Amino acid sequence: DFSPGPVLLALDGQCQPFPWESLPSLGGQEFYRVPSMSYVHRAHARVASSEPGAAADLNWSNAYFLLNPSGDLVSTQTCFESWFAEQQGWAGLAGEAPDNSALIDMLSLKDIFLYFGHGTCEQYISKSTMEKLKRCSPVFLMGCSSARLSKNVMNQGRGFLLSYLLAGSPLAIGNLWDVTDKDIDRFAKSVLEQCLAGDPCKGGEGEGEGLLTAQSIMQARSACKLPALTGGAPVYYGLPKMVFDKWSGPSHKRR
Repeated sequence: DFSPGPVLLALDGQCQPFPWESLPSLGGQEFYRVPSMSYVHRAHARVASSEPGAAADLNWSNAYFLLNPSGDLVSTQTCFESWFAEQQGWAGLAGEAPDNSALIDMLSLKDIFLYFGHGTCEQYISKSTMEKLKRCSPVFLMGCSSARLSKNVMNQGRGFLLSYLLAGSPLAIGNLWDVTDKDIDRFAKSVLEQCLAGDPCKGGEGEGEGLLTAQSIMQARSACKLPALTGGAPVYYGLPKMVFDKWSGPSHKRR
């Protein structure tokens, strides 16, 4: 018997904007986007050396959030602010912009960075500063077009989201195009509820163990009122340890 494992998408600048993960004929398949095949080799080396942060099972009691830092996403702040405040061990800001040095520290020290603002958060931290970090937490970027890459002269994708991966983040989730705030909030809340319900550190009893995977993204698309237009926008960049474990598992080998 043969069971397909996770599929990697190493896309050029021409193919990157298309939501391959949402094709009806590929429903149920896990997809992980990667910048290049050399990135896959580096990710495997990181996992093989048991480097901290290489897994997708996160400590959800050590999260940092930026919620509506520009002050104009009032409905998003209303949706999440009280809920985030109830989460033990969470730190963050709501309705105000972060201090640059404090943001750098949080990206280096926390287990997950949740961003609910415009774009990729690059207005609060420079690309050069980001890529100098020795460690970067996994990032969940719900800004419009936060995963959209532009093409360079070699027809390869480039964008600030890739800077998180270059800084050592094992995963970066973002949106391929502009989305409406209320609908993407439904998606985000569904993903976070899945993760918190499965995290024993947060009192969860599920089997997910707090994993933030491509499966989490796929299941949450249906929470949107527009599951194709809004739900199809979020994609998963990165290659956590769990993917290598699935590839090496007996259920994914031909017998």
